[in-house]
Amino acid sequence: METDKPNRTRSRRKQVLVVDAAETPLSTTSVLKARLLATTERGSARAVVLETIDADDNEVLPAVIKLNKLVAGFVKSVALNSARVFYRDNYTYQYCNTRKPQRELTLDHVFPKSRGGKDTWENLTTACKQCNNKKADRTPEEAGMTLLSIPTKPRDSLVFEIMVRSEPHLLQAWVRYLRQLDMEELRGSGLECVAEELAS
Repeated sequence: METDKPNRTRSRRKQVLVVDAAETPLSTTSVLKARLLATTERGSARAVVLETIDADDNEVLPAVIKLNKLVAGFVKSVALNSARVFYRDNYTYQYCNTRKPQRELTLDHVFPKSRGGKDTWENLTTACKQCNNKKADRTPEEAGMTLLSIPTKPRDSLVFEIMVRSEPHLLQAWVRYLRQLDMEELRGSGLECVAEELAS
């Protein structure tokens, strides 16, 4: 019985695509929250499950849920954390152009935090410890170092979440609901296969 717990934990961490009543993709959410939304409460559920997937432990999980209302002008900002910065930078050191596992990566403030640099998408980049130490409390220009790419905030939060959660079985369940996404953003994110399938 105990051996089932890791699989069940991983299953709960999978993401569920959320669409509105017109099936416009809005965001992703956790399996737990998706189930709560689709559970009857005081006579009616707030969402219905449109697609499911089979988890590793043979549990059936929601893959797509549809809200019972239209949501106009919905914009969800991309949450900022180190894992997402590393993903944006393709797990590559931005000063010495070396790709490493996430456990070996560190964050660098382009404009030093000690001088007022903020924790923003535009001021955080991926660096190795050696480059981080070499740069110290200087800007890249002051340290004579060049960034591989200019740090930017992901333009589309849903596309970014798809990048992070791009497990093949999830994409297969989501693909028919993603036709309203920015195709150029998808192509630029490394999800060309999804963009081509949506365009067909």
